[in-house]
Amino acid sequence: MSTSTLQLTGRLSLILSSVLLVVLIVHFAGVALIRHYAEAILHPADLRGTQIGVVDLNLFTGTLEILDFELRKDDPVQLLAGQLKIKLSPTRLLGGEVHVEHARLSNAFVRVDRRQDGSYDLGVPPFGDQEPAPTNAEPAPFSLAGAVLDNVTIEYHDGEFTSVAQLDRIEIGAYSSREETQEIPLSWQFSLDEREASGQATVTLDQGQFAVQGELKTALLDLTRVQRLAALNPLVEGEAAFEGRFSWQEPQLSLTGALRTPSLVLQIDDRVSTISGGDFPEFELRLSTAPELVVELTQGKGSQVDRVEWKTADQQAGAERLRVSGQFRYEDNKLVNVNELQFQAGSFGWDDGTQRVKFSDAAISGVLQQGIAGELVLPSADLQLSAGRLEFEDTQETLSVAVDGLALQGLRLRTVEDAKGSREIEGQLSLKTGRVAQADSVLQWSALNGGLGGTVGLTDVAVLSDLTVENVKLENPALTKGPLQIKKITADGLALSSESRFKRLQLQGIELPGDLPEAGVKIAMLSFSGGSYAAEQGINLGDIVIDGLQTAVIRDEAGQWRHPGTAIQTQSPASEPVQAAEEAPTETRPPGWRMGSLKVTGDSFFIAGDLTNPAAAPLRQEIEVLEFGEIASSSPDRDTPFEIAIRPEKYTSFNIKGVMRPLADPVYLDAKGKLAGLDMPRLNGYIEKDVGHQFLEGQLDNRFDVKIADNTLKMSNSLELYEAEAEALEGKTGPPLTMAIALLEDRDGYVKIDVPVEGRLDDPNFRVLAALNPVIMKAVAGGAALAIQPLGSVLLVGGVLADRALKVTFNPALFEAGSTELDPDAKKYLGDLSDKLRERPKLALRICGVVVDADRQKDQKGAYVDKEEDLLEMAQRRADVVSAYMSSQGVDEQQLRSCRPDVDMKPDAKPRVDIRL
Repeated sequence: MSTSTLQLTGRLSLILSSVLLVVLIVHFAGVALIRHYAEAILHPADLRGTQIGVVDLNLFTGTLEILDFELRKDDPVQLLAGQLKIKLSPTRLLGGEVHVEHARLSNAFVRVDRRQDGSYDLGVPPFGDQEPAPTNAEPAPFSLAGAVLDNVTIEYHDGEFTSVAQLDRIEIGAYSSREETQEIPLSWQFSLDEREASGQATVTLDQGQFAVQGELKTALLDLTRVQRLAALNPLVEGEAAFEGRFSWQEPQLSLTGALRTPSLVLQIDDRVSTISGGDFPEFELRLSTAPELVVELTQGKGSQVDRVEWKTADQQAGAERLRVSGQFRYEDNKLVNVNELQFQAGSFGWDDGTQRVKFSDAAISGVLQQGIAGELVLPSADLQLSAGRLEFEDTQETLSVAVDGLALQGLRLRTVEDAKGSREIEGQLSLKTGRVAQADSVLQWSALNGGLGGTVGLTDVAVLSDLTVENVKLENPALTKGPLQIKKITADGLALSSESRFKRLQLQGIELPGDLPEAGVKIAMLSFSGGSYAAEQGINLGDIVIDGLQTAVIRDEAGQWRHPGTAIQTQSPASEPVQAAEEAPTETRPPGWRMGSLKVTGDSFFIAGDLTNPAAAPLRQEIEVLEFGEIASSSPDRDTPFEIAIRPEKYTSFNIKGVMRPLADPVYLDAKGKLAGLDMPRLNGYIEKDVGHQFLEGQLDNRFDVKIADNTLKMSNSLELYEAEAEALEGKTGPPLTMAIALLEDRDGYVKIDVPVEGRLDDPNFRVLAALNPVIMKAVAGGAALAIQPLGSVLLVGGVLADRALKVTFNPALFEAGSTELDPDAKKYLGDLSDKLRERPKLALRICGVVVDADRQKDQKGAYVDKEEDLLEMAQRRADVVSAYMSSQGVDEQQLRSCRPDVDMKPDAKPRVDIRL
């Protein structure tokens, strides 16, 4: 070996030995430096608490391994690491880059304390110079190929609050501080306060922006503790479990998957919402926190909640057995928007202490938008609603409502321009059975249907509705003899607002029982052409039509008059309030009212009877005309025109027409009327107490003027009695009626007498019939006279009775047997008679139809086969033909009076119409 070779070998050995020595020095110095840092820097001399079991640093492989590392602060353990192993790349380290090929922390414990200023204390002092790094400083060249945390416990302390996270395994993918765009994979399996969670995610870094998305599965987490860990004031209490995907990129978060919330409580100010038993298998949440809070929530059809409760200081609401799906959107303090809503609830209720509402088996579907900023306004909506049962109670008003089968189809609420909070409304409402009770009054029905339309506001409602209600029943203590029942109510254009109104209202099948069966009320139909109600204006009704009225006015055995009003007792005397002596009575002014007109039509009648007189047969009064004009409480002294036409029987009529003031005090009446064809025996029982007689036969006519003013009755009567026959009643007192008829009756059987009646209506001793007595006495004393002027060529047959009366009978108008048609001779005769009557307008004729034996039908054996009713019909038609023809010749109808038809069975009697003065 040459000398030069030996020298080179010696130099290499020296260099290698020197390098080896340097490496050994650096290795042991590194270990010493690590110990020195941990013991001298992490814990100064007065707070010694750092311990390191084994430190293994291999500069050749770039591996650092620390075993049994312990860091204390004061007494508590701050950091424990069973094993910390880091493998660096030596070659990159020589190039100035820290590249961690692998890092692993196992069997570790970390204590984190949150300071009062919000920062976190890990027990490790700051490193190096604390001056902030320049904003333009280059990031340290650092990269990580991957890291693993196994069996790591993190104990978090915030005052008295403590939480423990057990990290079973967390894997972190590659990362580089120099890369502006990169994706870092993560996976984890841990438990938070013994509640397990697992998942995986990808963290994306792009130009300084941070985003993360992945999958998450959790056991039930304590949401209060989660919010405390996030340094948030807890708004939500309860538990929630989630399994699905998530994504977050500031300021947006999304969750998609399944959510369970056995118990959830949300509190904002004084509003507390509670959800129990929530299960949302198709759950999607999108949350944006900037520029404002926006929450979008989509629920699948399988979502269900056992119970929801909502409370404030003065009201609460709750629902049970909920099934809900749809798309919900919340904008921070602005609005809530709901699309494709499907909502079902076994029950739903609301309560404010005095009012309570409860729905059973409720369902809602459609879309809804509710504003929540500032003053609460009504929502915009397009919904379908239904409920098996609705119950409402107002304890202050002692009001309760119960409805079955509620359905509101096609409910639409639309914004009204220039009307804040108001909505246009339309829809179709239907209810099955219902019951409304207030105090002692109860209203029931079997079905209700209505179309809605109009506007709804916060303080005002104007809902136009075509409404139909069936089988209505009203019970009230004032209805002492039974409930008011109505088969059907129909309202068109019904508007409920500060001024409620309707365009048309009909009530069908009205029944109200009375004290006596006959004294009730039955009405086939009651119609109102329109109406309105307002607090200041009162009630305003249009034209009223009563069709098919049936009622009665009857005097009972005790002498009390019974009519529909007696079945309605507004207040029991025992229940009248007692007024304190020193307290002035409070005057309560009833609301005003107005009626446009009143008319009775159809098959209407009332029965008049007197049970105190067994002989008085009840009279059925057929109502042909009953009309009243306008009546208003604000104008009690205004004249109301009226007309009444009643037919007590087929051939009897009663008419009165004039004006009245029914609301004046005292009542005012000024009218003219006539009574024609009254069968006088029907008066028996009604007049016998005052007249002391009864009629055996006869017909009564009367034309009268009547005026009532200042509680005084003034009445003029032009009475005509035809073929009257009366007899005195034993034990009864009265005028000599039988004698009066004999004296006053003319040869045609008529008694004509003027009877003025006058008296005070407020005098309990005044009776109209009793006022007839002095008139009859005067007639008997003075006799009777009838002055008739001849009618030219018209044949007059007469005679003189007591030189005072002339009986005049005209030739009859003759007819062919069985005919009701006038022949030419009869027309000529009636024409001549009409000419004379036009010259004497004060004269009046009596037109009396007569049928005879020649008019009758017989069988082969000669027996009559026709009916008396048919014969009287023929006689009446003959009288009507004569009256109509003379009216056509210019005779005033006031000059033509009818009488009862007759059957003349004399052998030589001719078919005719008798004409008498």
